[in-house]
This record gives sequence, structure tokens and C-alpha cells, in this order.
Amino acid sequence: MFNQLVFFTNTKPKNMKKFSLVLGLLLLSSLLFSQGSIRGKIVDENNNPMPYCNVALKTNEVIDGTMTDIDGWFNFKGLNSGTFALEVSFMGYKNQKIANINVSNGKISFIETVKMHLDKEIITTVIIDGSKPLIDPSEPGCVTLETAELKTMPNNRSLTDILVAVSGDIKKSDDGKGIIVRGSRPNSSAIYVDGVKTRESNPNVNGNNIKSMQVFTGGIPAAYGDITGGVIIIETKSYFDYYYNWKYRE
Repeated sequence: MFNQLVFFTNTKPKNMKKFSLVLGLLLLSSLLFSQGSIRGKIVDENNNPMPYCNVALKTNEVIDGTMTDIDGWFNFKGLNSGTFALEVSFMGYKNQKIANINVSNGKISFIETVKMHLDKEIITTVIIDGSKPLIDPSEPGCVTLETAELKTMPNNRSLTDILVAVSGDIKKSDDGKGIIVRGSRPNSSAIYVDGVKTRESNPNVNGNNIKSMQVFTGGIPAAYGDITGGVIIIETKSYFDYYYNWKYRE
């Protein structure tokens, strides 16, 4: 005992600081080791891990919070002994509450796998029609028709009937063989079939053979020259269109 007292008495101040630091670390590590922890895993209805779930640790109020890792695990460390509760939340899922979790010093309280369930009351499905509109807002004077739209049109074998049905600005000529756009003369409109301008005001094109069609009744691009009527641009189906239609027919 006397030797120990001599040791402390003769210890230099610098060494005393080191001794105090070591003693403090030992006490701190002992304190941390004596504290408990809560560990658990969150999964969805198909038992798949749910990362990034919010997990709140509560007594009478929220005292700590964390998020699950990529494998769905969460861990609360350094807890004093006592009784705790957990609340797990994730957008689109019902909150899950786990009460009466007993924590003891130096022990890990493992929570049985917590399964999250979709909250059907807040889940709504919005179906947005992503099909291409007939009229492009940037070109209100142009109507675009694809094969799908052409199939649903009445009397779709007649090009004239298709054009009249497409736009109220287009009328049949008196003889029924041509079209009149915005009251213009029958021969004042231009019709292009596969890039070639036709001389006929109503070319002999069966509507079933049309792949796509653009109908300009206003705002005609300058590339088509000085047109007082309208411009109709027709692209007919190719061999491959017919082939794939046959191959993948319903």
C-alpha cells in the first residue's frame, strides 16, 4: 500500500493526465458495453427487404430515429435498460408499431421480422393516355393520322371520305372526285404520295394501303410553295409493313 501511494505521489503531472484519460476511456467503454440495443429487419408482403424505411424509437415520445439499410436491417445502440416502442413507416405502406420491447444492459433485443403492408386506401392508379394526339398543339393546322386511327375511321377505303372526316375545313367537290379546303378551288391543294406530288386532285389510293397521313389545312410549311388550299402528305405501306402485319396478326 505504501509503495502504491509513493507511486501516485511521485507521478508527474503529465503522466497523471495520461492515466486519467486511460481510466476515463475504460469507464466509458464499460458503460457502453453495459448498455443494450434493439435490432430488427423490415420486409414487404413478399418478404423482400425494405431499405430506407423510417424507424422511430419511442418511450413516451420519439427519442431517436434511423433508417433501414439496403438489406432492411435497423439497429439502435447504447440504450439504457427499460421498455421501448418502435414505429416503422414508409410511403404507400401502413405504419407498423411494435410495443413493449424490453432492453437489458449488455444484451441485444432482437425484433421478429416486421412485415409492411400496402395501404390500399391511399394508393390510386392514374392512367394517362400516352397516344399521339391527332392535332399537334405546335401545328394546329395539321392533323396526323397513323394506321391505328385510319382503321377505326368509317369508309376508310375512300381517301376523300377520310379527309372529309378528318377536318371540317375539307369538303367534297361538286363532282365528288376532289376536295375543297377552306373554300378554295379543287385544284388549289397539293397531294403528295410517298414524296411525289400527284397531278390528280383525288389520287386512287385505297385507305387500307395508307401507313400515315398528314393533312395541312392552315399554316402550310414554306417548303410546299405557295399553296392556297391544303397539303396532304401520304405515306403508303411497304412490303415489310404487310409482312409484319401478317406475321404478328392477332
